Amino acid sequence: MLFSLSSCGESTVVATGDLLVREVKDVGTYNELEVRNIKIKRGTNYTGPKVNIVEEGNKAFSIKAQGSLLDSIKVDFKGSKIVIYGDAYTRYSTDYDVEIKIQGMMFTTMDLSGAVSCKMDNVRCD
Repeated sequence: MLFSLSSCGESTVVATGDLLVREVKDVGTYNELEVRNIKIKRGTNYTGPKVNIVEEGNKAFSIKAQGSLLDSIKVDFKGSKIVIYGDAYTRYSTDYDVEIKIQGMMFTTMDLSGAVSCKMDNVRCD
């Protein structure tokens, strides 16, 4: 069940369901990453997803979020770019962090818009 509140053209959707993980394994070769429009509200704080990039291991990534929120996060592969995004006009209210883990890849270009926090091999990249 989703609940929506609206203000100034942006709606707030209350995430529901269990904390789930969507895994994508055996990812091809990509050297660009874009994360956008995943706007999170936790209590009184406004934030974005936490991106953790680990260069070692097989090429794969996962997204961890509450069930209905995870269903709202889209992934596209465009040329050499992975694009992970939500709806530009929606803020998601949730009790949990949204975590994106990427392994086995090194990016020459990253476009992380909004309040995304990023670590690459435990070094902040934002």
